[in-house]
Amino acid sequence: MPQHRADPAYWEGDQYLLEIVREEPSDPEKPRMRYSDAALAAQKAKWQRLIANSPPRMTITPRLLASSGTNPPILLYGWPYKKNHFVD
Repeated sequence: MPQHRADPAYWEGDQYLLEIVREEPSDPEKPRMRYSDAALAAQKAKWQRLIANSPPRMTITPRLLASSGTNPPILLYGWPYKKNHFVD
C-alpha cells in the first residue's frame, strides 16, 4: 500500500481504493490479482457518498442544453465532467 497520499481521489477515509491482493495461482506463470475486500468496500462507500451528494438530475436546465456556440458540461450521474475527463 502506498505510504503517501498525493492524490485524495484514491483514498476513502484511511483506506486506499486501489489496494491489490495477490492470490496464489494454480499456474505460476499467470498470477491472479484482485482488489482487497477492504478496498472494494471503500470503493462502494465512496460511490454511494458521491451519489448522495450529487444525485442524477431528472430534468435538464436550459443552461445545459446544447445550442450554437455553447459547450454544456457532459454529465455523468449528476457530476459535470470536462471533455478531457471523458473517455470515448
